[in-house]
Amino acid sequence: MRIVRAAGLAGGIIAAALLAWNTAASLPGADFRDLTPRGRRYRLPIAAAIAHYLDAEYPTATPPAAASSEMVDLYRKRVARAAEAAGIRPWQFWRTIDAGPFLADRLSFPFRPFDDTGRVLLLSAAFRARHGIAPYLDFWLGAVLCAPLLAWTAVELGEAGLPTAALVFPALFAASAYAVGALALTYSTAGFYVAGFLALVPWTIYALLGSRSRLGFAGKLALAALLFATCALCRSSCLFLLPGFLVALVIASRRVFEGGQLARYGMTCLAAAALVAPYLLLRPPQHHDVWLSLWEGLGDFDRTKGHYWSDHEALKVLAAHGEPRNGPHSEQMFRDLSLAHVREDPPWYAGIHARRAWVTLSQRKLWPWGPRDGVSMEPHVRANEGAIDDYYRLTPTADQFQLGARRVEAPVWLLLLPTWLLPIGLVGRARATSETRRRRTRGLAALALLGVSALGVPVLITTAGAIETETFVLVYLLGSALAIEEMVRAAAAYNARLPHAKESVHASRRPLRSHPGQ
Repeated sequence: MRIVRAAGLAGGIIAAALLAWNTAASLPGADFRDLTPRGRRYRLPIAAAIAHYLDAEYPTATPPAAASSEMVDLYRKRVARAAEAAGIRPWQFWRTIDAGPFLADRLSFPFRPFDDTGRVLLLSAAFRARHGIAPYLDFWLGAVLCAPLLAWTAVELGEAGLPTAALVFPALFAASAYAVGALALTYSTAGFYVAGFLALVPWTIYALLGSRSRLGFAGKLALAALLFATCALCRSSCLFLLPGFLVALVIASRRVFEGGQLARYGMTCLAAAALVAPYLLLRPPQHHDVWLSLWEGLGDFDRTKGHYWSDHEALKVLAAHGEPRNGPHSEQMFRDLSLAHVREDPPWYAGIHARRAWVTLSQRKLWPWGPRDGVSMEPHVRANEGAIDDYYRLTPTADQFQLGARRVEAPVWLLLLPTWLLPIGLVGRARATSETRRRRTRGLAALALLGVSALGVPVLITTAGAIETETFVLVYLLGSALAIEEMVRAAAAYNARLPHAKESVHASRRPLRSHPGQ
């Protein structure tokens, strides 16, 4: 077991190194200016993190002045100049600049209503740990978080008796241009949703195929709880992954805890409380808006009731009701509008859910293949879809893979087919050993649990956000790794039988010796 664990850990470390290499190669430009284009979303996080770092590291009795929108650009220029003067490159995420230039006229960047605050606070805490401002750390937070996750995933797959998958899946994740791009994205915190889903993978593998050690269960539960809390605080859509974490917990606890039904139930409840406790303790008083996202999100397939995946159109609706954006009643207004449409036409709403599920499972938006069709994504055709194409372009699409600066686009069917063919392997279960049947069945169960978990945001909120919709491809990457595992095992079994088969053939061809008495 130690050899298996060490081999899995080595595979995870190699994948983490590949992720770091690809992240460094994906950061374009020579300085901070190139990585922070125009737009508040790209520039505010670093400015707000600096302000929180200064408040904590250099407390003052005089409250800092409230920053205007122009001050975000001022902080960006100061960071760029200081990083350039220090010769810090985009891949040197650990290097820092001095806080001096920001102390003379300190500014306050308060969180807007409905902003997720976790990333800024995490970045600020990292600055305090480094005793300085790290200009490029924001682009690396996701990769730094996922590096140990890849190692954990590889170890769990190895201990589950899936050594080939332990090498293949982490490598596929690290080579995914989509995963690399999402983790490095500063426009939004959607990369933490990808990280949250990746955390669910080893937890699910452990729950279905892991050991029965109570000590191991406690340690992995603590790790899962910490990772879930971190990702959910940075991206509130990770809360849709919580049912998957809890279902895996129930499965694991039934395998680990012995005794009567009441005792098992009590231990499972305690474990569930421990899983959500870090998030509940650290949960900020504000979070990402819900009902605005739901109202706009219906634009992905609504064609009759006036929903648009467009902030511009949403502002028109707010103006028509005399409500400012992010006003005290804006969420309630979008809630009432959305629920009214659902109540008056349930089949319309059910149809949207069905189309969302199909688009997510099939990744229909990515069916065009660049080398063959000249385009890599189906363009939107209805006004209701609004900025859906822009959201897909925030990162490389999920059918692209990279090795350093080189990138290749795979046909979507090639990503989907291995997973959908896996159940065929169960047809031969009558000839397989009980251990093989158990491994195949539980591997498919893990894929099913992960798949259902990945459908939460795209089906219940919208497919137009793109990044959460494309995260479903990670299920297919794991399915491909399991399919390769079965192919390797089948090839090994065939090679093992081959000498015996040849010996049988030779034996059947030997001439019969005559009896001496004849």
